[in-house]
Amino acid sequence: MLHVKKPHITYKQKNSKELQIFVDAIQRAEKMNGIGDVTSPDYLITLTFEDKTISKYTLWLRNEGGYLMNEMDSYHIYKLPKDLIDDLNKIVE
Repeated sequence: MLHVKKPHITYKQKNSKELQIFVDAIQRAEKMNGIGDVTSPDYLITLTFEDKTISKYTLWLRNEGGYLMNEMDSYHIYKLPKDLIDDLNKIVE
């Protein structure tokens, strides 16, 4: 992931609206059939929880749609819900 460029944005609990959009996107993403042939991701999302565990996701995001992949499950790609694409784009602008 060294090719993922800045800016790096950090959201904390005070940004609960933004965090909830990411959580909703992860929870509602639809698993795609087959193995994804993907380009370099647009973003890397690192979620750090209160118990210090970490989850990392790669994110491909365009105006017309987006995809997500869990770093621990790189064989599967998930399509993001269309109704969250605009909100996700606003967060990462």
